[in-house]
Amino acid sequence: MTLNEMLNSDAYQRWEDSRLGNDLFINDPERAARIHEYSKEGLDGSTHDEVLQDWRDYIADADLPDADKESLLEEVDAAEQWHIDNGSIANVIGN
Repeated sequence: MTLNEMLNSDAYQRWEDSRLGNDLFINDPERAARIHEYSKEGLDGSTHDEVLQDWRDYIADADLPDADKESLLEEVDAAEQWHIDNGSIANVIGN
């Protein structure tokens, strides 16, 4: 499984909808408010760092073979390093 396949899977989409739904206002009200504000402009509102952590959290909880988890985490680590190297890790997506 590739990261792209994971992100487009029904299982991930359901997990993301739940994570970024009403619970976010309780668990991370600052992020929730930012997502709400940016959505008015059709933008995401999360930072690259937050999304990368979401991916890691999903992978940790997902019922996937260990080899798939390791491969996915390598892709996440590479994406994170790219954002660190380019100074965009803390930027809001779409900004």
